[in-house]
This record gives sequence, structure tokens and C-alpha cells, in this order.
Amino acid sequence: MWRFLKNTLLVLAVVVVADLTLAQLGKVLVPDWSLRAHRLKFRIPDPVFHHALAPQVVQVDRWGGVGYRLVTNSLGGRDAEPRVVPLNAERRRIAVIGDSFVEGVGYPFEQTFVGIVHDAMRQKDVEILNLGVSSYSPLLYWRKVQYMLESKGLKFDELLVFVDPGDILNEALWYEMTPDGSVISNIQSGINIEQRGGGVGDWLAVNSVIGKLAFTVADRWRLHLRQKYISDAERKGDEGSDSDTIVNARDASWTYDQHAWDKWGKTGLVRAVASLDRLRELTRRHGVSLTIAAYPWPGQVWRGQMDARHRLALQEWASANQAGFLDLYPAFLSVPANQALQDWFIKGDVHWSAEGHRLVASKVLDYLARQAKSPTMAR
Repeated sequence: MWRFLKNTLLVLAVVVVADLTLAQLGKVLVPDWSLRAHRLKFRIPDPVFHHALAPQVVQVDRWGGVGYRLVTNSLGGRDAEPRVVPLNAERRRIAVIGDSFVEGVGYPFEQTFVGIVHDAMRQKDVEILNLGVSSYSPLLYWRKVQYMLESKGLKFDELLVFVDPGDILNEALWYEMTPDGSVISNIQSGINIEQRGGGVGDWLAVNSVIGKLAFTVADRWRLHLRQKYISDAERKGDEGSDSDTIVNARDASWTYDQHAWDKWGKTGLVRAVASLDRLRELTRRHGVSLTIAAYPWPGQVWRGQMDARHRLALQEWASANQAGFLDLYPAFLSVPANQALQDWFIKGDVHWSAEGHRLVASKVLDYLARQAKSPTMAR
């Protein structure tokens, strides 16, 4: 009996050592083996504007179970290569800021709308800089642009700010600014990078081959169930009736749900406008042309909300503050809702598909062409 127990323990010890050793090799050889810890290499906390992308990294990130190449420049902005961006521009330079839509989650840079605009404008000797990062909102847009202009000394001529319906919840519930000017958040997960270390499960998923296999299977199974759920909903034709589908995503519900508007939408919009006011004063002080872009989420597309509170508020603000206004609502609402959701959004997601990015890029390029011909810029 003792011999059997001894042999069993020996075998277990060998298996554990082999398992842990192979996991260490996996970390070295497989780019996104330890995805949670892996992301901490390039999704980092920032002492001024809460979180950022690390500068000059070449990594593999994942979105919806699909890997994609993520490259940043010296400013921590997504780019075609890990280049050093000079602070002073020798040619016309346009900065773009927003959240995950502008960052372009799910796609390599060249397939995102900023990447497409970057390639097209480069032929006209115009430089495009992407300052957008997932989970940003107007408070962070202002604070990051302020940091880039006044602390880092970055020079650019124009600024395009993409404000989406989900930004309003972020302003109302996620972020606040400390007396010293730092943006902080009190939520307990997600964007608070320092809280992403995880527990025993996360450790096993990174440091054990068996744990990695188990968690990979579990993740794949959850993704399969999610896709099946979406497919079933599509067959039944009830995309607009189930609160768990993308057309009823909570973050953008304030434009059509009176309860959400009363609970946090009104407060969030007031705070967002205050942040945009700060941004407008900043751009005026530095002689930077400012344009606000408004675009719908699937919920607004599904309901045909051309008169969404989000769109009307931003349009009114831009007019009152002599800022340019890039209205993407007409483009996304130009076809039947089912077709728009199928063609321009990732299946089961509020974010744009590759075709959606191409649509937005075409509208941005049209807008920039009109602005270049106009003698009066929104400065």
C-alpha cells in the first residue's frame, strides 16, 4: 500500500512539474498564451488619464475569440508600425480620439477606419494619429488631449472626437477627476487594470497546461453558446425584444429608455458636455480645429433613431461651440436595420465589422475633403 501511494505521488509530482514546465514554454512560444497577463504588457494604467496602450509594442490581442495584431507608436497610439512620432509636425497632422471603436478592437490597424484614413491621407502628405483607447469617454478625451498638447508638447492641426452613446454611462458612473487632475474610477473590474490579476483560476489558466486547456475549452464553449443564442434569436426574428441582445445594450439605452435616462443618462450627458466644453477651450487655446463625430450603436440603428438624444445633443453642442460636426447617423440608418446590423457590425457585438470600418472611413475622408476646401475651419 505504501509503495503504491509512493509511486502515485511520484507520478503526480512528475506530471505537475512537466505541466508547469510546459506552461512556461507556452508563455515564451505562444504570443497570447497568458492572455490576461499578456494584456497587462500593453494595456496599462496611466497616472493622468487612467489607462492607456503601452508605447511601441507589437503584440497579439484577442476580441471575440479571434486574434489580431496590435502595434503602437511612441505615443501609445495604434499604428502601422512601432515608430517614433515626432512632437513637431512638418506636415498637416490630424489626431483622432475615441473609445474602442476608434482604437479598432478586433482588427489589425490597416483594417480599422483610422488605419484606412491613415493610408489614404498619407498620399496627400497628411499624418493621422490615433489617440483612442477602449473604455475612454469625454473626460478622458479632454484629459489625454490636454496631456499630449501641454505636458508632452505634441503638435497637431485638427482633432476629431468620436463620441458614442455608451460614453454617457461612462461619464455618469465610471470616472471622476481628483483635485490633482488625475482621472480615477471606482468600478471593481474591467477597466481597472490593477485589479485584473485574478485568483487561482487565472493563475492556473496561465501557469498550467491542464489549466490552460480547461479554461480554453470553457471559453470556447461560452462563445459557442453565445453564437447559438444569437442565431436562435435571428431565426425567431426577435432581435429587438430580448434585453440581452445587442440592440438593447444597456450602455446606449439612455437614448430610448426613459428609466435609463432618468437614472444616469441625464447626469452622464451633463458631465459629457462639461468635458467637451473643457476640450473646446483647450483646442481654441492651441489653435486646433475641432470636430465632433456622432455615430449610433445597434440599438439606435434598430429603432431608426435619427432623432436620438445622443445625436441631437452633440449636433447642438457643435453648433453652439463653432465646432465641426461629422454625423454618421444618416449613413448607418440609410438601409433597413437588419441589413445594417448584418453588414456593418460584428455578429453579436456592438462594434463595427470590417465593412463597418470601411463605411466610416469613407465618410471621414469625404468630410476631411470638404474641410480642406473650406476657408473657415472650426478653430
